[in-house]
Amino acid sequence: MNLNKIWHFTFVDNNYININILDIILFFFIIIFTIIISRFLRKRTLFLLNKDVKTSSFRLLINKSLQLFLWTTAFILILSLSIVNFWYLILLDYLIFEISSLDLILTLVTLVVAILFQNYIKILWQNKEDGFLKYIESLFIWILATTITLRLVLSDYSVFYSYSIFTITDVEISFSDILYLIAVIALVGLLISGITKFFTKQTQKGNIDLGTSAALLKVSKYFIWIIAIISVLQGVGFQLSILLAGSAALLVGLGMGIQQIFGDVASGFILLIERVLKVSDIVEVDNIVGRVVKSGIRTTTIVTRDNIRIIVPNSRFTSENLINWSHTESHTRFKIDVGVAYGSNVELVMELLMNCASNHRNIMKEPKFFVRFNNFGDSSLDFQLYFWTNKSFEVENIKSDLRIQIDKIFRENNITIPFPQTDVHISKDL
Repeated sequence: MNLNKIWHFTFVDNNYININILDIILFFFIIIFTIIISRFLRKRTLFLLNKDVKTSSFRLLINKSLQLFLWTTAFILILSLSIVNFWYLILLDYLIFEISSLDLILTLVTLVVAILFQNYIKILWQNKEDGFLKYIESLFIWILATTITLRLVLSDYSVFYSYSIFTITDVEISFSDILYLIAVIALVGLLISGITKFFTKQTQKGNIDLGTSAALLKVSKYFIWIIAIISVLQGVGFQLSILLAGSAALLVGLGMGIQQIFGDVASGFILLIERVLKVSDIVEVDNIVGRVVKSGIRTTTIVTRDNIRIIVPNSRFTSENLINWSHTESHTRFKIDVGVAYGSNVELVMELLMNCASNHRNIMKEPKFFVRFNNFGDSSLDFQLYFWTNKSFEVENIKSDLRIQIDKIFRENNITIPFPQTDVHISKDL
């Protein structure tokens, strides 16, 4: 038999696939060659790995990339040998999409390269504190990959952007509007993420306090979202002036119906700007002391000493007197009333009270605590122990500790704390 006929003996021969003995031999040769190179690369990578996590991760990534490249190349070569006009075979032709085999391969390669670069960025930034640039680089990679993919799969690239998807009040929404919306949302996410990390870092360094950081962050978020929404509406084609004019009557009616809510929202912005109320402040509302844990745009959440959450409308803080124990200073002055029996040594009493205050760990040394002889009472000599503490939220526990210590030290020094009593004198003339 003629050797040339053997080599070109055809197993499958139709309009799309043509496979002969030579093709099958080449198939086996490609697979064996790919396996040998793959095993060599795997062993070489394991040999080069060391204890450096970043270096090891990078080399593993390179190894996986090469393995993927080898097997993808082998698969493409096999397809090109077996399929007639493989590179120009049209796989999809629908509307604005026209995808050939070459376009599909290049699209897959683009996506694989984007994923590899994404993994490389993760490895590169895994030990960095500030990963804001990581998100920017990742966004740039995927925008570039998406642009390349669209260039490959679209029959007319310009038609894609003007292709109308649906219509809202005579405004046509196209693919370009959807891409613009996605880009704006991604940019807003990046900006908010960066601003949040910036304020968090500044708070940890002590450059700004927690309340100021929360207020500035909240105002920044609202400002960014307002600008983004206006930008999207104008970019899509909505006329904001016409929209506002047409809804003026509705807004007036809505405003009258929810006037109190608008008042609370306006008060929330006033609190954020004037910063009279911040997160972690100790405030007093309706004779109830609590700590501010959340300052929203409409309401503020306060946690009492009994761990009860009180939701207070912001208008209460702007229209009524607000008692803020920690507005400008972190420490607050408190007092304890103490009465001793008549005839007690006044100087000794004052000295013992000062000793009780000096021995308590939560009472500040500066400003210094002091004792005041307040009055000659009906049943006792009345004293007041004044002290400062930055533990305003737990001050009742501090007062309890002081009372226990005062009772103990008075007993040791034979000082009596009298109970209220009244002497009744009966005249003999009655």
